[in-house]
Amino acid sequence: MSDEMITVQQLADKLQCSIRTVQLNVRNKKWPHVKLGPKIVRFTQEQVDGIISGAMVAAEAPDRAPGQSARIRELMRQLNEREG
Repeated sequence: MSDEMITVQQLADKLQCSIRTVQLNVRNKKWPHVKLGPKIVRFTQEQVDGIISGAMVAAEAPDRAPGQSARIRELMRQLNEREG
């Protein structure tokens, strides 16, 4: 395993996204990172691999199960009937 770490700029280049996107995901604790100081953030290769594989899994997973919207509407209708 390599001990080399990459910068926010290098990760943004690798992912073909903006620096701002990387910064927001770090700030919101959505992506693993190493904080070396108040303004110094780095990423290990293992963390980069996790970020990429997490994005791939999220892209493959459907937002909802088929028919979920209809089920939610039915449950809301039943709830409204009980309250009304």
